[in-house]
Amino acid sequence: MADWIPPYYGKLSKKVKDLLKKKFEIKNELKTINKSANGVSLESSFGGETDVAGVCKGTYKCCGKYTLEGTFKTVGEVNLKAAAKELQPGLELFVQGNSKKQTVVLDAKYAQPFYAASAALSHCVPKSKTLLDGSFMIGFDGLSVGVSGKVDLLAEEKLTDYNCGAEYTQDDLTVSLFTENMGGVITASYWQKISGDCSLGASLKMDPEVSNEAKDGQHILTVAAQYKLDSATDVAIKGDSNGVMFANIEHVLSNPNLKLGIGASFDSKKATNLLTAEKFGISCTFGDF
Repeated sequence: MADWIPPYYGKLSKKVKDLLKKKFEIKNELKTINKSANGVSLESSFGGETDVAGVCKGTYKCCGKYTLEGTFKTVGEVNLKAAAKELQPGLELFVQGNSKKQTVVLDAKYAQPFYAASAALSHCVPKSKTLLDGSFMIGFDGLSVGVSGKVDLLAEEKLTDYNCGAEYTQDDLTVSLFTENMGGVITASYWQKISGDCSLGASLKMDPEVSNEAKDGQHILTVAAQYKLDSATDVAIKGDSNGVMFANIEHVLSNPNLKLGIGASFDSKKATNLLTAEKFGISCTFGDF
């Protein structure tokens, strides 16, 4: 592993985040995805808890290096993004804009064996605020350590955030430790592939300055497991120390080409009706998912 390339700071604990968050997104959604041989991909989706909102997303990839992406939402939001990868080995450049927040972001990433660095310059038009967010990681043989910082270029007190983190990763194991909110919040996470069909993830989020450990979002232990029942069905379950349980089942059909997801959350601290779901959602994705 002499040519080990460490992850970017923003990618620390990515496998755990994907398992604990993405896998348990409870939503009512109907989506279609169509990909063409010339690099064009079109996505259309409809869903929502009360009001139905629609999203249309188009992506064009050219020469394996350039990507253009546009997302249009019925709520009146437009997001545009252009990316250039491998302009030279390890270099990635991004430009993106958001109409709702009225922000423009210039992002650059560069990674080579032993180190990875990133810098993002964002400007918010309504607030006249310009932020510079940078990070630097070094690593060797699976072990990575690094720091990140955020500077408000137009403010008197320029330094607005700083953090540090470390991660050790192998093919079937990832252990991470990183901070948030100027080092005030500490998160330790763990992911392991127990077998070819089962993976386990856990995250402990701690705020040493908070005395009330029951405060929402602080001092929470979350554990999740994902198991592949067969080639077409995945089952996942998650629980945290606040007593909230999540369950998700995902099944893929070949004709029609459909991925069906059913998710629900339960509050185990309720005195009655423990099996009544707090949230429930069904998502259907057709096409080239």
